[in-house]
Amino acid sequence: MRIAARAFLAVALGGIVLHGLRAAGLGGGGIDPAVVDWLYCGLFAAAASSCAYRAIRERRAGGNALAWAIAAVGVAVWCAAEISYRLLEPDPTAPYPLATQGMLLVAF
Repeated sequence: MRIAARAFLAVALGGIVLHGLRAAGLGGGGIDPAVVDWLYCGLFAAAASSCAYRAIRERRAGGNALAWAIAAVGVAVWCAAEISYRLLEPDPTAPYPLATQGMLLVAF
């Protein structure tokens, strides 16, 4: 299992670095903004799955699984809001649509 955890960490950190470079304007023209947008959503999905996995591990160990489960649901709803924004609004500078705002309210 440690190999899977290390692979997950490497992919997540690589995504964060790539997204950070693009956000800082250092990614050059070779990184498509659409890829970065979906990478951003993928990082949210990875965070939600990581929290869900931790909830399962905490439940088996007798720890505080409820807190991790709540975090997993919150991040998953936030991920859904980000995906809906990218699907419903083609202009990245436009405000969030009402449906997306509702999901963000639930996530917080």
